[in-house]
Amino acid sequence: PLYEAEKYNSQDSTIYRYLLSMGALRLEAKARLRGGNAARHEQTLPHKLAAEGRMDELNQLLDLEGPKILNAKDSNGWTPLHEAAKHGQVHVARFLIDHGAEVDSASVEGATPLYYAGICQGQDSPIYQFLQAYGALAIGPVSSYKQRNR
Repeated sequence: PLYEAEKYNSQDSTIYRYLLSMGALRLEAKARLRGGNAARHEQTLPHKLAAEGRMDELNQLLDLEGPKILNAKDSNGWTPLHEAAKHGQVHVARFLIDHGAEVDSASVEGATPLYYAGICQGQDSPIYQFLQAYGALAIGPVSSYKQRNR
């Protein structure tokens, strides 16, 4: 229901806000979990919400699933903070870090959220400055040569 309301209206619509206030995310998340896609759901929904800056839903998901979502890794080893950094979502990054997300979590390639913030948003961007103020390190991907010769 929430997806349809967003698809045909917007996140600012009355129906969307009503469904959200009634726990629509929780109902959809529970349905996905019952359907046997628990691992996929836990790895992808927090990333999508972080990338899109959808704080209300991210907060609901944290209430529902607990703090494990803060550092959940997708198939590339990205956490929701990587997505927030890539997409310039300062408010999401602040939320994630304040609730316990690891600032320097490395992807499968070895890159940190600050690295992606710099590449995607620029070193002068608010997200880069924000993460840097938290002491984050800009570590880029490890070359495949280095990975093969360890």
